[in-house]
Amino acid sequence: MTTAHYRFCHATLLLVGAGFATLTQAAAPSGYSPAYDSCISAVSTTRGMIDCAAAETRLQDARLNANYQSGIKALDAGQRTAMRDVQRLWIRFRDADCALAGSLTGGSIDHVNAQMCLLQATKARADLLGERFGPQAR
Repeated sequence: MTTAHYRFCHATLLLVGAGFATLTQAAAPSGYSPAYDSCISAVSTTRGMIDCAAAETRLQDARLNANYQSGIKALDAGQRTAMRDVQRLWIRFRDADCALAGSLTGGSIDHVNAQMCLLQATKARADLLGERFGPQAR
């Protein structure tokens, strides 16, 4: 890696990290947990950002699973099969899409990009299933 490339990657990581913290702080009212907001505000490393996002992804995944189970209970047999199939396809798509997102730069920011992709996709899916099947949808 050339010195110029190293400086560019380092500067990009610092800018993205700063923007990442700002975006996540602003995003907290839109559905990310207060623990995530606190965590991301307290870290200054790539590993720290990944760990915060991974913990929040687990929380969002629990929401997704609860909303999915509410949907399964609310649907007839044919709809349950269709929902199961759609969910399996969505998981495959999310995983492939986030693998791509995590490979685009070839640098350490790829790890952050991959984890943030998983977090954002999981939250979006949890939100969608919540709108369709959560307590507020009934």
